[in-house]
Amino acid sequence: MHILGSAVANLQSDITYLQLYINNRQRAGFFDMEKMVEILSSHIFKAIFSLDLKNKNREKLNHKAIDLADDKRRVSVQVTTNASSSKIKKTLEAFSTIDEHGNSIQQNYDELVIFGFCKKVSYRALPSWCTVYDMGDLIDMLLDRNSLPLVQEIVNALRGHVSYSGLHPRADKPSLQIILGFIDRDAIRHSMYGEGNVLRMEKALFELSELIGKGTVNAEIKSKHVFEFEDSVIVDYLLGVKRTISEILQLINKKRDQTTGYVVFTNPNMLKISGLKSKILDDSAVVATKYGLKFGPP
Repeated sequence: MHILGSAVANLQSDITYLQLYINNRQRAGFFDMEKMVEILSSHIFKAIFSLDLKNKNREKLNHKAIDLADDKRRVSVQVTTNASSSKIKKTLEAFSTIDEHGNSIQQNYDELVIFGFCKKVSYRALPSWCTVYDMGDLIDMLLDRNSLPLVQEIVNALRGHVSYSGLHPRADKPSLQIILGFIDRDAIRHSMYGEGNVLRMEKALFELSELIGKGTVNAEIKSKHVFEFEDSVIVDYLLGVKRTISEILQLINKKRDQTTGYVVFTNPNMLKISGLKSKILDDSAVVATKYGLKFGPP
């Protein structure tokens, strides 16, 4: 739960800064973000609603009323940065208008979603087949799902299409909470006398080292890397954890049979590694207390 809450906080931060960036560019007269917003919206709706959305603008440039659609499930989506009253009214009219051949876009779909990526307004005369969402609504749905993989899927989509390196810094505390959540696992908490599979422990240690050094786990972005943190106390703590992990991994490699790959520990080795893992836990508890973060059993 600690990791999920921090992941959502980081996602909200990413979205907030992207919305600010889009609004600032529009105020400056640049409207070059619409295509990117459509792509991101497709990923977000696929993750939350399991929709297989296709870009209708590829079939027909500037398709009237809709940008994305799942034809099989008969759901269409109009993506806009600002779902204003005038935009909603215009979209509803274009969606339901019958042309000279007696056809309308509405004939092909049971539902129309108007998605205001940055903003939406309340619209009183909304028909039953239309729903208006903004990002706040979708974040609430994510929280209700209580699913870290779902949040991660949207984070990956955002980071895959937007360069955040110069856009904004992620906040220190939510990012630190994610790392603390990864530390608070059996691979660190168990003494060597209670440790099961050494290979699983080693894998978890490699993942934690990657998380601190790169902000990723198995190449998926989870947090920010150690040198993106602004607080020097947090940086020193994370570098200390990384050094301790390296020391544990070196001890494991020294006891690994190069032919079989098996690891056989002596009692002093097990005591040494248990002590190093305890040091990580103790240091983590101290830094969690200092910043009012959750660590250890509830």
